[in-house]
Formats: sequence, structure tokens, C-alpha cells
Amino acid sequence: MQLDLVDLMALRHAEVMTESKPKVSATDARRAASAAYHKKRAEAGMKKVTVWLSPEAQDALEKLKDVHGSKDKAVDTLIIQAAKV
Repeated sequence: MQLDLVDLMALRHAEVMTESKPKVSATDARRAASAAYHKKRAEAGMKKVTVWLSPEAQDALEKLKDVHGSKDKAVDTLIIQAAKV
């Protein structure tokens, strides 16, 4: 079977299309989204901190999250209020 020029061009186009689109894994996409999220927060002047909470404090934070909308907002509010005293 002999391929004509149109068939050859179509095959080459299909090869180029599959070669030119690199696959982005779900992990890479999550990593990029996480980096963008952290960059946005850092540009807003926020700083990431890690704390260890007792089970009692964890329960209290869960309740405060419902009041303030998020754990971040609850902790921010508590720290700012404590600093004003």
C-alpha cells in the first residue's frame, strides 16, 4: 500500500501534535497550585507557622473555626486580641 502526500502529512501532523503537548501530571498541577497559593499569601505579608496543639486546644479551635469562618482567622483574631491586652 502506498501513501499519498496528504496521508503522509496527516500522519506527521498527528505525530507532532502528540509530541508537542507534554503531559502534566496531577502531582505537578497540585504542586504548581500550592506554590501559587503560598506566593499569594507571602505577598500579602502573611507568614506560615506550625504549632502543636493539645487535644483540648484542637477542639476549641474547631469551635472557633465555625465562629470565625476558618482556623486561620480564628488564630489571627485570638493573637491580635491577646496583644491588645
